[in-house]
Order: sequence, then C-alpha cells, then structure tokens
Amino acid sequence: MKVKVSHLQIVGIAICCLAILTGIIFGILTKCSYLKLTQDKSSISNAALFMDEDMANALDYQYSEINLDSAKYELDRYSYAFRVKCIDAQPCYHCMKFTVNVIDTVKGDIDEKGNSIVVYQWLGFDKYTETELAFNSPDFSMPLKIGREYLIFAEKRDYYIDYQKTLPGNEYSLGLMGMCPTAFVIDDTQEDYADISTDKVYSDIEDLYYLCFSQKALDNINKASNELISYYCE
Repeated sequence: MKVKVSHLQIVGIAICCLAILTGIIFGILTKCSYLKLTQDKSSISNAALFMDEDMANALDYQYSEINLDSAKYELDRYSYAFRVKCIDAQPCYHCMKFTVNVIDTVKGDIDEKGNSIVVYQWLGFDKYTETELAFNSPDFSMPLKIGREYLIFAEKRDYYIDYQKTLPGNEYSLGLMGMCPTAFVIDDTQEDYADISTDKVYSDIEDLYYLCFSQKALDNINKASNELISYYCE
C-alpha cells in the first residue's frame, strides 16, 4: 500500500530535518568554543566573579559559626571520607573533575587506600560571553588545588556495572557544602580572605581554600578545619 506524501508534508519534514541539523551544528560549535575557553589558562584566570555584599555577609556568618560538633553532625551523613592528594583537574560542564590519589580511607565500605579515584565537584567555569568565562559555585565552595592534600567527604557514583568495568577506578561526588565545607586542606593554611570590593576575577581568589571575607571568619574556619582533621585523620 502506497502512502502519498503531500508537498506540504515534504516541506514540513525538510524544515524539521534542517532544524535538527542546525541544532547539532550549534551544539558542536558551542562545545568546541567552551573547550577552547576552558583550555586557555588566561580565560580561567580572568573568569568573572559575581559576588555581592549580601552573599559575603551570609558566608562570613556561616564560617564564623562552624564548630567541631556542628561540622561532625553534617559530615557524618556522608558514606565516604578520604585523605587524598589532588593530582589533576579538568573543567567539565557545570562541574570539575579531579583525579586524586587516596592516602587513606577514613570512612566507607570500600578501601581505596593507594588507589587513584575520580572526584566530581559541583562548580566550574561557564561561558559568560563568546570570549569570556564566569566562575560558578552554587554552594560557594572552592575547587580542589592540584598538589594539595585534603580530607574530603563524598558519595560514590553508582554506574551501570558494564560501564563501571570500562573505568580505571571508582568515581565519587564531593559532598555539597551546607554550613561547613566538605573538603578541608591538610598540608596548608589559608592566610588571606576575599575582598568583595576588589576581587573581580577568578585569579583574585584562586589561592583560597575557603571563600570567606573577614579575619574572624578565616580564623574560625582554620580552627575548625584543624580540629576536624585531627578528629578524623589522627
């Protein structure tokens, strides 16, 4: 049985095909443009910051109130905790992908000590304009730094078993910051804090481990960090 296709239907099909093809081409070009920007260190360094005074005040209050007991209450909900050294970082879409060496498994039913694992963190660099990036951290955490050791709290990413077999190791998602961070630097101490009036691009804050805006908040998060590291790692 032959099905007759009208001229109008043919035109409609052609328009749909053209729209799909245009979308594919646009997606490829957008991805290539994003990859080009994120592979350019100067684009990362000059990524715009969108921080305001209300956000700064809220974060400072948050960091000023952290203590060992309140932090433990939040962090103990995570299934895994590791002492790790960050060895590689890769910007991905709406996240950062880190490869870390596990120095010790602090908590969890999988002992990763001595293994390399992948850790995803929900932050990154988004296209702001065709030639500019913006630093975006929904929970106001800072990226892990290559070469630094951390105490991190995470959940394992559950993949289809056949896909997991194709990976060199397990992959985890770093916990989201609530009242306290979920990554605490071990082999360094933050000495400076952000300045809402002068810090406008990512290079202004890229050395920070905790995004705070006053000496009081900085002193308290450093104190809490040391106490948490002692509690979980020693």
